[in-house]
Amino acid sequence: MTAEDEIRRGSEAARLLSEPLLKKAFEDLKAGIVQQWSEVPARDAEGREWIWRHYKAVEATEGMLRTYVESGRIALSRLEPTRVEKVKKFFVR
Repeated sequence: MTAEDEIRRGSEAARLLSEPLLKKAFEDLKAGIVQQWSEVPARDAEGREWIWRHYKAVEATEGMLRTYVESGRIALSRLEPTRVEKVKKFFVR
């Protein structure tokens, strides 16, 4: 992947993470999962484990998007100064 590709991916991830609808979706997913977890009987260890994996999957998705943002910023910082201005527009929206 080229530096410009990483920068574009990071920019898009930043845009997604700032979208109110996606933020709300992540919040609602996590809240729903926590609610399910609170309703699982104590004897249902398998059910709790299944719910825990879903919660971690949501966290991993958010984390991956944040990683893309950070790798895009790092790629931008490593570009030659003359190329920075050319691709900086991807982070300015």
